[in-house]
Amino acid sequence: ADPLFRSYPYRGAAMFHRLSGRIGSIAWHRRRLSRQIVSIVGVPFGKGQTKKGVERGPTVLREEGRLLERLREIGCEVFDVGDVLPTSDDRALTRSNARLTNASEVSATCYRLAETVAPLAENDHFSLVLGGDHSISVGSINGLVSVWNNLGVVWVDAHPDLNSPNDSPTGNAHGMSALSSLKVLQSPHGFEWLKSKVLPNRLVQIGIRQIDPGERRRLAETNVKFFSMQDVDRYGIGKIMEMTMEYLQPSKDRPIHLSFDIDAFDPSVAPCTGTKGISSRRRLSKKQTIVFFTLSRSSGRSVSPRRSVHRRDSRRHGSAGRN
Repeated sequence: ADPLFRSYPYRGAAMFHRLSGRIGSIAWHRRRLSRQIVSIVGVPFGKGQTKKGVERGPTVLREEGRLLERLREIGCEVFDVGDVLPTSDDRALTRSNARLTNASEVSATCYRLAETVAPLAENDHFSLVLGGDHSISVGSINGLVSVWNNLGVVWVDAHPDLNSPNDSPTGNAHGMSALSSLKVLQSPHGFEWLKSKVLPNRLVQIGIRQIDPGERRRLAETNVKFFSMQDVDRYGIGKIMEMTMEYLQPSKDRPIHLSFDIDAFDPSVAPCTGTKGISSRRRLSKKQTIVFFTLSRSSGRSVSPRRSVHRRDSRRHGSAGRN
C-alpha cells in the first residue's frame, strides 16, 4: 500500500452528499473566496493538436458559461485580462522544429502566456487560464515557477503528456507539455527561452488511462507520481486528493498549480472533448468531478497565487486545456 494512503473521514455517498451540498451553497463559497482576486486569462489557441474548435474555449466559457458572473456571485473580485496573443517579438524568439508540429506558434504563445501570468502572480492574483489545447500549460507553469521556484503541479489528464519530440507518435505539442515543463531534458528546439521548470518530484498526475510507450519509460525514469483511473476507482477521489496534497505539501507551504485537460472527465460533464472512443467508466464521473474540485479548493490553505521567489503561503492557480 502507498505509505501516503490514509483513511479519509468521509467515504462514498456520504462524502459526495456532504461536499455536493457545499458546492451548491453560494454562501459557503462566498465565505471561502471573499476578497479573492481572480485574473482571467484566455488563450484561444489550438495548434498544439489537430482538432478544430478548441480555440473557442475562452469565449464559450466567458459567455455561455457566465464564468465572470458566477465567480463574482461567490465573492471573488474578478479581472478579465483578455486573450493572450503572441507578438512579432515573441515569434522572433522561436524557431521551427521538424519533429514538433507548429513549434514556432506553440512556443510564441506559451512565451507570451508566461510573460502574462508572472506579473499577476507577483501581485498576488489567482490566475485562471482558459484554453485552448493543453500545450498552453507550458506557458502557465513557466510563468508561475519563475516567481515561485518551489512550485508543485497537480496534473489532471487522461494522458501523462510526457512524450518528447523524438518519440511522440503524432508530433503534437499537447502530448509533450508535461515533459517540457520538467527539469529532466533540455528544452526542445524552438523553446530555448524555457528556463524555469518543475522538478519531477513536484508533479502529481491524476486520472491517467492511456500511456504511450515513450511516456511509460519516462514515468519509470523520472519517478513522477501518478494515479491511474484504476487508482481513483480503488481509493476514491477524496483519498487520491489527500495523498496528492500530503505528497506535494507535507509542510503546507508549497504553492500549487492545478492543470487539467477536459478529456479526463466523463462526457456528461464535458461532452465536447476531442478524445473519443473510450468508455465513460474510465473517466472521472460527475460525482468524482464535484468531489475533486471541492477538495482541491478546500485543501492546502488558500487557492490564490503565491508570493516571492519561494513564496510563503500555499496558493493554487488553475489552467484548463481542452482536447
